[in-house]
Amino acid sequence: GYTISPKLKKHSNFGLGGFLFNDLISSDRNLGIGLTGSYHFALDKKELSFLSVGVTAKGIYSHLPGDTLFAIPEKNHMSPNIDAGIYYYNPSFYIGLSASNILGNPAISDSEDLTVVPVSRQYFFHTGYKFVISKPLNIVIEPNLIITNSDTISFDMDYLSGMIEPGLKIYFGKFCVGTY
Repeated sequence: GYTISPKLKKHSNFGLGGFLFNDLISSDRNLGIGLTGSYHFALDKKELSFLSVGVTAKGIYSHLPGDTLFAIPEKNHMSPNIDAGIYYYNPSFYIGLSASNILGNPAISDSEDLTVVPVSRQYFFHTGYKFVISKPLNIVIEPNLIITNSDTISFDMDYLSGMIEPGLKIYFGKFCVGTY
């Protein structure tokens, strides 16, 4: 579920948010909570260019039930982590860099000791530019690029091509269509 923030009359440079989840798969359970904050620095007097920074502190509690038949003990584990990012934007251009799971992968495997919980560091780079095609018709084309990476890097061409996601948005007044 979600809630909508109240309508505020005054602009604020500070943002605050959070999340809470309960993920139940079979008899495995993950409970998560996070608190996010961001601040937007105006870089000009007209407040058209901004530098934004944000950070998230989060924790996931995992319960993996045991199996008495196979003498597998239950496991309970708390995994704290941090996400952070920086983002510059103005009416025509934006560029951002962020990282998630900065503290890395927790040392916990599933209840049968077969796999490790897949929480690796991830890095994201995002940029784009808006080209005004027609001011009277309010038509704008916005090519963008997203590059993702994790701690495990390979120079295999399939891996490298999977890191790069080009995209395109086309605005027609208040209508937008896009793909990546």
